[in-house]
Amino acid sequence: MDPVGFSLENFDAIGRWRTREDGPPIEVTGGLPDGSKFAGVSGLKKNLLQYPDLFVGTLTEKLLTLALGRGIESSDAPAVRKIIREAQAHDYRFSSVIIGIVHSTPFTMRLNARLTPSPEPLHEPESGTFATRWCASSCCEQASPCRAYGSTTVSAACRACFPARAR
Repeated sequence: MDPVGFSLENFDAIGRWRTREDGPPIEVTGGLPDGSKFAGVSGLKKNLLQYPDLFVGTLTEKLLTLALGRGIESSDAPAVRKIIREAQAHDYRFSSVIIGIVHSTPFTMRLNARLTPSPEPLHEPESGTFATRWCASSCCEQASPCRAYGSTTVSAACRACFPARAR
């Protein structure tokens, strides 16, 4: 059971407002973990506005989980606290939370397999093409799409960076 979710029961599955469901009135009272009670969406809003740090903290953790593609770890706590402080300085605007997440250390330092350099080029013997996920050398920034793999090929400017057999 979700006591907070009870406040939203007036909305049906497609978002239409309703006061009854098959006869009896819909129960829209709920409670928060601190024991405070409320009725309806307006009561929920009033209670959540009393604890903006808790609400923004939970929202930040959920959005950061989505952004990182993994759960929040204890090492992420300083970043979450920093995002909340910065959001507080901007009156808890949603945009300040998003900007805080984008600039956070966990987000900027996340591992992203699509941009991880492969240690060796992939060689397709029949066609003679070489493919890597990303140009592994620092001298070339001209990677082009690979027709065979749909990933990235080593560009002509970069082929000199690989052994002679790779040319």
